[in-house]
Amino acid sequence: EKVWVQGAWTCAVDELLYIERLKLTKMVERLLTQGRSKQISTVVGMQRPVAVTRFAISQSTHVFCFQLEGRDIVTVAEATTPRIAKPLLELDNESHDFVYFNRRTRQVRTGNAKRLHEVIAGAVGPY
Repeated sequence: EKVWVQGAWTCAVDELLYIERLKLTKMVERLLTQGRSKQISTVVGMQRPVAVTRFAISQSTHVFCFQLEGRDIVTVAEATTPRIAKPLLELDNESHDFVYFNRRTRQVRTGNAKRLHEVIAGAVGPY
């Protein structure tokens, strides 16, 4: 509640599946859907995208996935726009260290982890 009232926070949620156990699901969903209006950024981490709600993925501006395969690819693809889903679904037979997509620009990038810093710099600007 404090974050919501004050605004202009960045919230990090590691292992999103524990949010349900802590009975914080509604608050996290509120941050994901309405947080931008109060300048609240929410960073969510999870080892398996298949365990993340499609709702959380669909509300994300930037999504970084590492070593996607099988059901994880389908889960992420189903939660995105058709323009992003097509390249993601084509990854099923390929091996990539990471997949990045930006919902605003509808850009999908894949590659080797050694080049991830270049993708991050391009996604969020200089840091």
